[in-house]
Amino acid sequence: MYAFDDNSDAQDRARILRIKDEGFEEMTRQLVFLKAGKIVHQENEPTNFEGIVKNQVVFDSADRQNFEVFSCDAVFSVIAEESNGERYFVRKQIKSGKNP
Repeated sequence: MYAFDDNSDAQDRARILRIKDEGFEEMTRQLVFLKAGKIVHQENEPTNFEGIVKNQVVFDSADRQNFEVFSCDAVFSVIAEESNGERYFVRKQIKSGKNP
């Protein structure tokens, strides 16, 4: 799984995925799942620069760049939080695995 921030650009995404990329949308948070070098699922989630989007998944990571790469057997915990009346979810990796 690949997670891209809303400030990632098409060149970042193509460089990280190392495939001919289709589906990039500017100013969205993106989750991309690859299998055998092909995109099998992707999500482009809306963003709000002034706050949390309802039901947003926040990636909790200390050394985060514009993206993160997770192995296929990574394990996450998810905690529901609330800010200004909007529910959101904090995702934290609790077990890494083999490289994707």
